[in-house]
Amino acid sequence: MSSALVLMNVLVPLKVMPGWPPYTFSPIHFIVLCFIGPLLVAALFAVIGKTPGWLRQRHASEQAAGLAEPADPARRDAAPADEVAEADRVPTDQVAAGESGSSH
Repeated sequence: MSSALVLMNVLVPLKVMPGWPPYTFSPIHFIVLCFIGPLLVAALFAVIGKTPGWLRQRHASEQAAGLAEPADPARRDAAPADEVAEADRVPTDQVAAGESGSSH
C-alpha cells in the first residue's frame, strides 16, 4: 500500500511548495503560461528568422519597379586588401628611401 501512496504523490503534483501559503491559479493563467506564451515566443523567433528574406524580396521588387537603385557592386564585391590597384601602390624603392609620394 505504501508503494501506491508514493506513486500517487509522483503522479499528482503539489499545488504549492511546502511551507508556502496556498494559492489557486485561474484557468486563464494556466492557458496563458502553457499554451499562448510559448506560441507567441515561437512566432517571435519565426518573424526574426524570416525578416532578412522578406527584406531581400522587398528590395528585389523595388528594383524591378524602378523604385530602388541596384546594390553598389563596389561595396558588395570589394577587392581583398592584398589586391590593391596598381596606381595606389608605392614602389619599394621609395618606401626604402622614406618617400611615400603623398604631400601630408
